[in-house]
Amino acid sequence: MMSWADGMGWIGGVVAAVAYVLVSRGRMAPDSARFHGLNVAAAAMLAVAAFDRTALPSACMNVLWILFGLGSLAAAARAGRGLPVPPDPAAAAADDRARCVETAAA
Repeated sequence: MMSWADGMGWIGGVVAAVAYVLVSRGRMAPDSARFHGLNVAAAAMLAVAAFDRTALPSACMNVLWILFGLGSLAAAARAGRGLPVPPDPAAAAADDRARCVETAAA
């Protein structure tokens, strides 16, 4: 039976792979907070698994990866590339009405 730490490691590996694929296919910006957040989460899960198995080189590299990711998250927040804010439906409808009026007037 798989230990909870092994499960965390597998999930972390999948999260890291998904983040990579999303960036590679242009579905996520490589400098976005979402990408860095996924990397931090994946590295944390992989670090748990590595520490549980006393695989210290891997564990230490994942801790280092977490620190890199946290620094990148801070930089993304300072640059305004944080997590996207869901659009306000009322504002979107008002923008659509304004565009319709502009188009009709032209």
